[in-house]
Parts: sequence; C-alpha cells; structure tokens
Amino acid sequence: MRKSNQKILNCIAINPQWHDEYFLSFPLGIATIVSIVKLAGHNIQVVDFDAVRYEEDRKAAVLSGVSTKAYVVLLTGMITNYKRIRDLSSLIKKMYIHCIVILGGSLATTAPDSIGDLIF
Repeated sequence: MRKSNQKILNCIAINPQWHDEYFLSFPLGIATIVSIVKLAGHNIQVVDFDAVRYEEDRKAAVLSGVSTKAYVVLLTGMITNYKRIRDLSSLIKKMYIHCIVILGGSLATTAPDSIGDLIF
C-alpha cells in the first residue's frame, strides 16, 4: 500500500516477442511484479509484444500510446532474445530519456555482465 506522501510512479511492463511462433503465455516473474506495483498504488501498464505482434516501425507508436511519461520501464527476456531486447531497449531509451529501465528474466540472470548497455 502506497503511503499518502509517496509519489505515484508511472511504469510500463514490456514482454518482448519471444519466438517467431505464438506461445501465448505471459512470464510469471514480470506478472508478479506488475501485481506488486499495482498493490503499492502506482500506475503500471502492460505491453505484450509476444501476444500482439507489431512490425518494428510500429513499436514506437504503440509505446507512445501507452504512456508519455514513464518513470520506470520493466523488461523481461531470455538470453536467446538478446537482439530483440537490445533493439527494444534502444527504442525505450530514445522515447523515455529520463526513465529507469529494469531488465529481468533469464537474460539478466545468466548474463549480467553483458546487459549494461541495455539498461544504462
């Protein structure tokens, strides 16, 4: 529960496209974090690029329609998804210059030394 004097954060949780085939399942880890952020009283919107496939040139329009003032952006992904996450992270950093990007999932767990460029 958010304290009355705490700032309400605007957050976006993004599930990138995982495979070329459709496996409609939202990752449990980021789903849990979305629930906790909501329970804490913050604003969070979910973008599931795995469920709804967009061409690369449409992703910026989708993200700008979600929020123009994101403070925190949550990303998840597997190590086999590095290129898609790298490209998405670059787009996010251009759109939300002052936001904090938090990367989780097995990519962050298995290759923490190689993700610095994705979040900073």
